[in-house]
Amino acid sequence: MTEFHLRRAGPDELAALLPLFQAYRDFYRCPADAAGCANYLAQRLAEPATGIALATIAGAARGFVQLFPQPSSLSLGTSYYLSDLYVAPEARRLGLAAALLDWARHFAHAQGARGLSLETARDNHAAQALYRRLGWRLDEHFLTFRHED
Repeated sequence: MTEFHLRRAGPDELAALLPLFQAYRDFYRCPADAAGCANYLAQRLAEPATGIALATIAGAARGFVQLFPQPSSLSLGTSYYLSDLYVAPEARRLGLAAALLDWARHFAHAQGARGLSLETARDNHAAQALYRRLGWRLDEHFLTFRHED
């Protein structure tokens, strides 16, 4: 069994996270923007409320998860939104994604969050199967609408 390690990422791990973050954006067919990605991640890594975990195998970065606090009027508290989860193709099927999701749950709980939510593409069936297997439930009550300029 391959041994991996998870840790909360800090500002000094921008260089390790950046290739994974860019690969994540490639997966979702976002336009390449190396400078924009670096700036975005640097800002997130500097925010104490943002939770970013880095997964490594033999010292090499192989996956990450990123979550943000989200005030919740319905729960009268704070929930966390799991914005990004990515595992490099060569490190898939080793349990990294499940471990990163578990890290996210524990991080949100430690912050006093009332819940944790995420979104994924409708055609990302592998991720959906993992979420269901780990006890995540599909929200049957709310629809997500977007307005982007």
